[in-house]
Amino acid sequence: MKPHGLRLPARESDPPLHDALLAALPVAPLRPPAGDLSVLFEVGRDPQGWTLMPAEQLTGFRSERLVHVPFDPPVGVDGYVVTSLATPKSCVASYVAAFAD
Repeated sequence: MKPHGLRLPARESDPPLHDALLAALPVAPLRPPAGDLSVLFEVGRDPQGWTLMPAEQLTGFRSERLVHVPFDPPVGVDGYVVTSLATPKSCVASYVAAFAD
């Protein structure tokens, strides 16, 4: 999987998550990291944008521009793939499937 469109929060917001994501990806994301809210804003504006967020950071979060999809089957850490509502469902499914192992 190439992380086209992947937006990562800055390492300062969650160093273990940030490092684990970079270690799991075959290449680094093409865009520089941003703060959590900036990442969600960017993803909401870009149908090709997506990010990974821990489930606890999205508890109670609602948006008219974003959808968060839990991993199925669940991974060791609860989390979601977050994409724009305009992202094609086939793309969303591929993002989730990439982390199913």
